[in-house]
Amino acid sequence: MMMNKPTVATPSGEANTMAPWLELIADVRAGLPKMRPKAGHYMPSYSNEDPDDYRRRVNLAPWRPEFSDSLRALSSKPFQKPVSLGENAPAPIVAFADDVDGAGNNLHVFARKFFEAAVADGLCLLLVDHPPAEGLRTVKDYKDAGLKPYWSLYPASSILSLRTARVGARKEIVDLRLRECIIEPDGEFGEKEIVQVRRITPGAWELWRKNAAKPDDWEIVDSGEVASAVPQVGVNAIVLRTGEAQGDLATRPPLLDLAFAQVELWKALSNLAEVLEYSASPMLVAKNVGAEITGGGAVKVGPRACLQCGEDGDWKFIQPAAENIREIRDHAKDVIADMARLAMQPALVRPGATATEVGLQAAKAHSAIEAWALGLKDALQTAIARTIPFMVEPDRKAIGSWVPSVDVHSDFGSEIGKNEEARIIIDATKIGLLSTEVARAELLRRGVINSQSLSEETVGDGK
Repeated sequence: MMMNKPTVATPSGEANTMAPWLELIADVRAGLPKMRPKAGHYMPSYSNEDPDDYRRRVNLAPWRPEFSDSLRALSSKPFQKPVSLGENAPAPIVAFADDVDGAGNNLHVFARKFFEAAVADGLCLLLVDHPPAEGLRTVKDYKDAGLKPYWSLYPASSILSLRTARVGARKEIVDLRLRECIIEPDGEFGEKEIVQVRRITPGAWELWRKNAAKPDDWEIVDSGEVASAVPQVGVNAIVLRTGEAQGDLATRPPLLDLAFAQVELWKALSNLAEVLEYSASPMLVAKNVGAEITGGGAVKVGPRACLQCGEDGDWKFIQPAAENIREIRDHAKDVIADMARLAMQPALVRPGATATEVGLQAAKAHSAIEAWALGLKDALQTAIARTIPFMVEPDRKAIGSWVPSVDVHSDFGSEIGKNEEARIIIDATKIGLLSTEVARAELLRRGVINSQSLSEETVGDGK
């Protein structure tokens, strides 16, 4: 059997490694609209189960978006404070930060999307790009055309291939293939979806689409050079990685086990819904009840119905035992508790957990999220540095060689047990272990007080 010849759209081996992980995460994030059509994979039918009964069971299975809730809780932490440029940032960079993607999203909004995608999938790619500028000779022409650099996000599922090489002491991306899906007009009112592949190498780019006459073949429909004032030694793409790296591209998503647990929870809730339905609608069993009792037809049951039987007859209900219902309900609760642990969310720890257990899980969660937030800060600063060469010469001169810093909130350690820590700080101030100034700074850092709510005398007195 002959293997199909690889094309520009053929995923790399590392992309194929990630594909089932990313599909699972995309499905659980989408919820029932994606999970129900794939129930045969995620919630298989029982042996000899009637197809109609199976479809009904799937359609009635409840869904609790624990994965999505945990993802939002984790990915929102760095954005409790605005993502902003450092002090004295050059005016061209400040202007760019107000609209970094050409769609009106400022640095904070864009960074939030970037970070959430990276936390969900294990990585996300930021591409620094610029519209074609052929035929524009002056700065006025350039500005009249409204051209400026912009950033684009590509989720992990869009990356077909990513190759790196050492350029001096740095590892640079030297070949990048990205899958894009765009909508184009089709006639006056219609539209059509087109899949294309963007290939980028240092200093050049190509756009590939399927050949209309030969759908199995791909052809270049557009290409050009990267309009940068600095020679390109690598592709202007920055990868924010939160998962376990298994290659240049392959990354195990940090919440993958949580996604598996979400599927397990769906099945557990399905079992619970099914057993509760059987309990609410038990089966009525008749023993030695003849036609003289039933009248030869349907038996009427209900709160106002009185059933009779002969001397050896009997009526009774068959329903699940209360102990079985309790075990099934407890199993669903256990899955939710496991998901809280996997999500590293101390606030969701199962009831009855010790303070030590809560503290250890909090430290683990925040150490991970702090590392990711610091990675976001580095990625944004690198993106700004790689944006400057795409700006017009007057703006580049105004900026000079100085790249402003980006401020990203990452001090999550102060959120762990802050009320208890506040009491310890105040007690330490009372006995002279901490100065009033240090105590005030620590209480401010933890958000226990604001700059106007507590005077130095109050801290010193321990009130």
